[in-house]
Amino acid sequence: MDTVTKPCSSLALFSFLGYSHPFFAQIRDFEQRIRQSNAYAIMKSLQAQGLTTSVHAEIKSVLYENRRLLDRFYYSIQFPNPELPGGWYGWSLHYTRQDGVPKEYEFPHDPKLAHLARFIDAPENREIKVLRYVPLRRVTFIRPGRNLSPDLIGKLKKPNRAQEGYRRLTDISAICSGSDVTVPSPVSLDSDQAIFYQTLVPGEEVTHLLNDENYRKLMADIGNLHGELGKWPIPGDKRWDRGGIKKNLSMDLDEIVFYLPENTDFINKIGQWIKERQNKVVTVAETFCHGDFACSQILRHDSGWSVVDFDLAGMGDPYQDMAMFITSLSHDVPLFQDRPELLATATQDYLKCYQQSTEKLIDTDSFIWYRVCAEIYYLALILKKDRFTPLAYQQAHDRMCKLTQI
Repeated sequence: MDTVTKPCSSLALFSFLGYSHPFFAQIRDFEQRIRQSNAYAIMKSLQAQGLTTSVHAEIKSVLYENRRLLDRFYYSIQFPNPELPGGWYGWSLHYTRQDGVPKEYEFPHDPKLAHLARFIDAPENREIKVLRYVPLRRVTFIRPGRNLSPDLIGKLKKPNRAQEGYRRLTDISAICSGSDVTVPSPVSLDSDQAIFYQTLVPGEEVTHLLNDENYRKLMADIGNLHGELGKWPIPGDKRWDRGGIKKNLSMDLDEIVFYLPENTDFINKIGQWIKERQNKVVTVAETFCHGDFACSQILRHDSGWSVVDFDLAGMGDPYQDMAMFITSLSHDVPLFQDRPELLATATQDYLKCYQQSTEKLIDTDSFIWYRVCAEIYYLALILKKDRFTPLAYQQAHDRMCKLTQI
């Protein structure tokens, strides 16, 4: 869950930053530069025609000598364009504290993916179609089949991440052999270009399938599915750091307070509630965990399920995997974004069938602790990715109040 995409209409970057915030002036300067760009004018024209554009945005702070500094910022306007290499248009404004000044990049140029432009511009790659571009991190694309061979999914990443991703997928493909769940099969690794290829899998994202008529059945089925995944053998030697959630949680709490100082008292109470109970959390047996189990990674097809994106999979705490999935629903699934009662029912259906699948009862108090931690993670995420809205905060606030009885 390291990036999210949002439709872009009007421009108001990180609007939760008030006039007195240390980052306010810098962000407004970036906003002015974006407004003056040709990319912004093109985006507004496309939107006027009813066409879809999207934006990736991110802000990152760093603690330096007892004060927070703006460490990194980017804003990337993107949309499909079949006339361009990769069938993709992207314009990004990047800033790092090290550089000190914002810089503009046009896809396929990226300061952290130096090999991307070379690959996209190569004549033999003219037919590839970009599906998703996350600045500084990765590109996912389709390579059309040749000589009756099938189409393939390609993932271009940083060199070390590409090798690790391919190795992880190879492990997953081996352990799920014979399973009713379809997963991508590894095809090849191009170490020189930091790309690995995998097979396409059938199905449509559950995100787009959930509706008022089918959500209870689908969420129950996903509970069964998630429980069955947990029974898979552990892939390779990857093990989650159980202490990592506490370390990351502390950073997330600090950043939330920094960006939303008016909510300091409530966030501090939640932080104290978490701290007081963390040593009482039951240590459950580690199982196979997906690591990013979300509706966007779950595909439904006529004969069953497909699951994708196992980059973070490994031996881990199933409560954490479950809590992150439940919390993702309110942020990622349109059906649940403004309907807390529907979300509560869906959560119950999922948990009931998860327990039936695993034949293990969930320790309620421990699981609530993980759910509160997941709420903090996602609240920090939507702030850093410029997905924050007052409604999203209020709903997260209400869920945490209900879970903690604060």
